[in-house]
Amino acid sequence: MLVLAPLGAHADPELALRTPAAPGEAYTFGARVGGYGFRQVTTDGGSGWTDCRMNGLGVFGERTLGEHLFVEAGLDLYFSADEPAMDRTSGLLTVAAGARMFPHALVSPYLQLGAGLELSRVRLLQRQLEDSFVLPVAFLGVGGDLKLGDHLRLGLNLRSLVMQNFATSDQAGSLRHATDLAAQIQLYAKYAI
Repeated sequence: MLVLAPLGAHADPELALRTPAAPGEAYTFGARVGGYGFRQVTTDGGSGWTDCRMNGLGVFGERTLGEHLFVEAGLDLYFSADEPAMDRTSGLLTVAAGARMFPHALVSPYLQLGAGLELSRVRLLQRQLEDSFVLPVAFLGVGGDLKLGDHLRLGLNLRSLVMQNFATSDQAGSLRHATDLAAQIQLYAKYAI
């Protein structure tokens, strides 16, 4: 649909005939499930992202900033899985900035850079040690989503997290942690309003 702009004495003639911007998907809300783990080398020389394996779910919101940029805020809750020596529960509060390559395409890939806080309760079962922590977290992510209709998208993202990992064989009288890399995968559905 074309809209005629009023012509005034100082108006630019090229702006008299313009196409209005398409209605934007300014705000998007969604839910996600996923997991992460730290890299672990096994006794047979193999390796995998299985140390302190965490599974969880979360909610998030996005705000578009122009054609390609967006910001995201998320709240996720993760629980340790298949970890006989440690019980860990973590809440992740994160914010991120991202850029979409093809925002209106059927499949829309993107990059993200984010940071936040991890609110974590950790318990070593054999040592009977337990403590709570507020720890920093940062990530770099890549993902993409599939458009299903005017408002709904399903997607997947992969993130490389920089966060704290706890030693399960700690012989000290307190819990110790160190900065480590974790690999994360999330599946999500989101709805634009």
